[in-house]
Amino acid sequence: MARYLILSEAGDGVGLALRLKREGHSVRVWPRGQQAEKHGRGLVEFAEGYEFGEMLVADSTGFGLLLDRARDEGAAVFGGGTFADQLESDRKFSEEVMKSSGIAVPRSKSVTTWDEARAAVEELSGGGRVALKPEGGLSGNLASYVASDPDDAAEMIAQWERTHMQGAIEMTVQEFVEGVAVSTEGWFNGEEWIEGMFNHTLEKKHFLAGDLGASGGCSGNVVWRCDRRDPIVEGTLAGMTELLRERCYCGPIDINCVVNERGVYGLEFTPRFGYDALPTLLHLAEFDFGDFVGSCARGQSSDAALADGYAAGVKLSISPYPSKRYDAQEGVPLRGFGPGDDEWFYPYNVRLEDEELRSSGGQGILGVMSGRGDVIGEAYTRAYEICSRLKIPEVQYRVDLTEAILKDFRELNRIISGAEELPGWYGFDLDGTLAKHRKGQMKIGDPIEEAIKRMRRRLNAGKEVRIVTARGAIEGPERYVQLVAVYDWLRENVGTVVEVTASKDPQMIELEDDRVVEIEKNTGRAA
Repeated sequence: MARYLILSEAGDGVGLALRLKREGHSVRVWPRGQQAEKHGRGLVEFAEGYEFGEMLVADSTGFGLLLDRARDEGAAVFGGGTFADQLESDRKFSEEVMKSSGIAVPRSKSVTTWDEARAAVEELSGGGRVALKPEGGLSGNLASYVASDPDDAAEMIAQWERTHMQGAIEMTVQEFVEGVAVSTEGWFNGEEWIEGMFNHTLEKKHFLAGDLGASGGCSGNVVWRCDRRDPIVEGTLAGMTELLRERCYCGPIDINCVVNERGVYGLEFTPRFGYDALPTLLHLAEFDFGDFVGSCARGQSSDAALADGYAAGVKLSISPYPSKRYDAQEGVPLRGFGPGDDEWFYPYNVRLEDEELRSSGGQGILGVMSGRGDVIGEAYTRAYEICSRLKIPEVQYRVDLTEAILKDFRELNRIISGAEELPGWYGFDLDGTLAKHRKGQMKIGDPIEEAIKRMRRRLNAGKEVRIVTARGAIEGPERYVQLVAVYDWLRENVGTVVEVTASKDPQMIELEDDRVVEIEKNTGRAA
């Protein structure tokens, strides 16, 4: 058993503390910001200072001076430091680090006046899209904005100028690079990368389904492992090894990239735990995470390795989130958790009061519900199944994350493979095709071996197979109950799990279905 002290600015490390506590470690959270004093009460032990022998862990950047001093005095420290603080907060510095590490970056320009911002848009947009990224005093008040064209950018700059015209401004104007946004993370122990801890994250930032509404933070994500030979790792983090060693960096470091046919472009660093990547990643860490953190802090090698499969996260919130102008209501009950569900829930703005989870104000971000599976759809299905059982007044979460993330995942794989277009796939109906079925039957029937053999032959030939079933189109919570049953049935009767859908798309090559009537193409006549 080890002893940990988590420094917390806003309570983001409470869920990590609970994980370490379940592993048998001694953990205290030292709230260093006013908001952090509310979140996690009753769930974890709070501290008012450091006790000799505790390992210091920062749940965010901003503690650099304190952590550097602690390291110099011989304390065990994981994460953080003035280098990490600068890497995240100083965009110009981080861009220089990328360039010196051989990482390609989009063209950008730092501006300090509104006129300079307008001129930079004209210079960098090329008549197309451009990103406006407020910094300094503006970063806490204005979210980054991707303009659809130069006129849209000019109108947004004019709006910001009217509302924030007093004082100097800091902003980066950046050319918009088309492609798939992906975050790639490695864990460094001060001397070397931990080979088994490289991973990718795909996330959706917009608050509403269809990527509508406010953009900021993370509405949902998927994490999966990769290795040192991954082309994105090789094109980004691998080039930083010597610099991280020189800076004695210890902890996770993530680079947000855009990947397209021309290459990999670095956008920004996250030299700390990622939110909401950490809550999902923890479910791929089937080892003692506390011992792993300790070995990294001591500069020791580790054989820790993330498990195969996918972990998915769904952010749960209440109003006024995503607005930052008002605090959320305190005391809203979080009910409906079944046995073991709490281990899939990473709490943020909640506390334990009278043996019941309740909201603790703040922005209204209750936490992240995670699921895990052999495919992305299964991971999300298991997270959504728990979400659908919760009884939280006016709870908010995106319900389209499976489809939205899968779209980006397939496009990312297409780009990396060098294919010109998305590959085709073969569909198999479930009820009546792969499983015996009678009208009105809800329980999935016994397997039909002849059809399962054909499905296995497709899989053995390297083809993508999906299950196409109306069970995925059922309205309400029963949908996720049925989808969980489908994934369990596949694992038991086919020996593997594939994506399950209720719809076709243009990439479908063929569908085996007991209800299909084949029609001659472009004639309407039965074949």
